[in-house]
Amino acid sequence: MPLRKILVPSKSIALAALILWLSVFINLPHVAQTAAGTVTPPSMVGWGGSRLIENEKHLGVAIPSVVFPGESASDQEILARSIVQSGSNAMRVSFAPYCTNPDGFLSRYNSTRLERAIRIAETFDLWIIVDYHGYSDVFNTTTIANGETVQQCWLNFWSGVTSQFSNGYSQIIWEPENEPAYCPNHAGTNLSQGCFNNNNATAAMSTLNSEYQAFINQTRSQGDSHWIVVQNICSYACSFCPTYNGDCSAAVSGYPTVMDPLDRIFISLHPYMSYQVYQGSWNNATAESLAHDFYDTMSNGTQRTTFPVLNTEGGPGATEGKVNGITNTCTDLVLTGSSGYCKTNLHFIQTLTTLLENNAPQRINWMWWPAGDWSSSPGAGALGALAPGGYAEQITWQRFATYSLVLDSSGAGSTFPAAGNYLFIAGTVVNISAIPQSNNTLAQWLVENNQLGSNNPLKLQMNNDQLVTAIFAPIVHMVVVADLSSTNATTLGSNVQINVSIRNEGNVVETFNVTVYANQTAIGSKPVANLSVHEVRVVPFLWNTEGWRAGNYVIAAVAGPVDGMPGSGASLTKTVEILPSSGISGPWVALLSAVSANIVYVIFFGSVLLGTIITATIRRRSRARVQPLTR
Repeated sequence: MPLRKILVPSKSIALAALILWLSVFINLPHVAQTAAGTVTPPSMVGWGGSRLIENEKHLGVAIPSVVFPGESASDQEILARSIVQSGSNAMRVSFAPYCTNPDGFLSRYNSTRLERAIRIAETFDLWIIVDYHGYSDVFNTTTIANGETVQQCWLNFWSGVTSQFSNGYSQIIWEPENEPAYCPNHAGTNLSQGCFNNNNATAAMSTLNSEYQAFINQTRSQGDSHWIVVQNICSYACSFCPTYNGDCSAAVSGYPTVMDPLDRIFISLHPYMSYQVYQGSWNNATAESLAHDFYDTMSNGTQRTTFPVLNTEGGPGATEGKVNGITNTCTDLVLTGSSGYCKTNLHFIQTLTTLLENNAPQRINWMWWPAGDWSSSPGAGALGALAPGGYAEQITWQRFATYSLVLDSSGAGSTFPAAGNYLFIAGTVVNISAIPQSNNTLAQWLVENNQLGSNNPLKLQMNNDQLVTAIFAPIVHMVVVADLSSTNATTLGSNVQINVSIRNEGNVVETFNVTVYANQTAIGSKPVANLSVHEVRVVPFLWNTEGWRAGNYVIAAVAGPVDGMPGSGASLTKTVEILPSSGISGPWVALLSAVSANIVYVIFFGSVLLGTIITATIRRRSRARVQPLTR
């Protein structure tokens, strides 16, 4: 990949920057690249304006969340669903600039809120642009309360954010500054008209380049591989163009010059046709010319920087303008409020959208504004420009394919998401959980009438319309000993291999013990953990017959007791014969036993009889000695 130059004050600093860049590059994960050496950019279109706090806010009628169990869908989740329904695949979530106006209108940063926003995006397979909605932070060298400058605060703040989420959802895009405005040491976000008029774009670019490069180096050093957006300075205002917008050829110089070892950089420009700026020639011809001018800036920007475009903001533009302090409204007004538009600037944004969509070899990515729950336009609700009557309904683009998921259940149970009809972008992986009532279980998933087992949750990829039904049934505990195998005979003192096959014929996962007995004497016992429904598992035992007696033994395998199953468990028996070490078997064993017993008896009886005879003889002889002799 080509090395891109950075504006540096000396050769020594340039060398140091190169060494830092190489050290970062060496420690980064491998990223697939094209033959030209640049990463193929993702294709995306979407809508921005949602404040970070909107995943804690709820307007309108409560509907169940499909992201957070037990909650109602937040305004941000409802917006995400609407973005999907529109055929878009990206959303921009914004928060107030932490270092210059932390409690501003777009809401204070909170890591829990950002985590929730990311979960919403991930559930719907959306790209999420995380927008630090600041202006002067990258230029401000004012020392603030903690002893650091605003510039340092900005970079340190981002270090904490990117390190926390670097290993998270892959479709995060970092936008470190909304619209860089060269107002050195200006506090807050409500930049003055003087700041607008005195914007010295040429002087600003050196600082803008170095600050964006510092952000990239810091983020990559943390191992973060997410895409990063760098903003054209003309997005807020620039002296490159007479209108202070990015609608002239010189505006291409407003794109930052940076390099990234991963080549995962988007450049951005925020195009609007504001009545304030263009009211002097308010017609469709001007709208079309302006759209082409912005498009040329974007396409030339890619040629100059080699980075792809993601315009993180844009739209019709303001419907009012002032002349000599008097506010005028466009004569072709269609809708009032912050999501409002006129026929002329609607024609502008449609023309520009068409140009971006038809760009070759790939569409130029865009995120139009505003879509959030704060819009003052009538009927905007939580959707802003995406609401019925909003300008999103009036423009056309190449929409991403979507598929419907219809969820239902049968029996005593429910699902998460709840039963209903949902829309997802093609390829989205949806996790569906079955929630059985007490004493019931998930018996089966039916997907388009095909049985998909009872794994819970069900993971489903949305490659077509899907009808999913969760079938619930009363819990049945049924474990059986399907087989008991071993040798039929063995020699006394040898080992007998016994295999017990256990099968779960119930409808819930079971955990229990299997015990093997020989003539009611336990040989051994083993646990069987998490035996799945319909699963067959073989449990091996080894019976050492040393110390046992020869003969026939009834081997019994008992599974259980199993909680909820009647009785003490399932069992199966078979007979194993233990032979004497001599090898004699069959009826000869019994005969030998009988003969042995008789021999013992004969020996014992003979000994007793012989002792009696000897005793009697001795007595007779004794009596003979003491008798006197007779003549």
